[in-house]
Amino acid sequence: MELAKSKIVEVYPQSGSVVAPIDYALIEEAWFVRSVLETAVVELACDTVTPEGLEELEHNVKLQEFYREDKDLEKLLELDNEFHQTLFRIAGKQQAYELMRSMMVHFDRVRHMSLNAVSNLKLVEDHRGIFEAVKARDGKLAKQKMERHLERYRVDEEAIRRRYPEYFRDET
Repeated sequence: MELAKSKIVEVYPQSGSVVAPIDYALIEEAWFVRSVLETAVVELACDTVTPEGLEELEHNVKLQEFYREDKDLEKLLELDNEFHQTLFRIAGKQQAYELMRSMMVHFDRVRHMSLNAVSNLKLVEDHRGIFEAVKARDGKLAKQKMERHLERYRVDEEAIRRRYPEYFRDET
């Protein structure tokens, strides 16, 4: 029932359940929540980051660089999530992170496809830029870098739809 409520599964009484096609309207809502929260959090993190927090972010980015070269896309996605969660923790907004994560299931489906469909991954460079802005305690730059990072899924959308057309709800 929870999967049906979250629109991951479509239930057909007397016949069964199927995984629901991806609905970009749901992705847009999740992106909106993520965008509002993450841009505010990264600015706040610039004011609250400790040397230990910087060390944790930098270590994460270095691991991302390693796993990108190793082409371990699942580990890269895991580190991506950890990078963002670390920013929320640095800003003292862990509950906001949990709220955001509860809405991200549809967005995450596309993120997984993006790693497989897009050959020119900018994820790690984005995170490196965000880290450098936080390290410099430049909230304005950090916010700009985060906005660009979060917009990337729109750039990747065409490639994803071309590679996986059967996974999307027909919007006609």
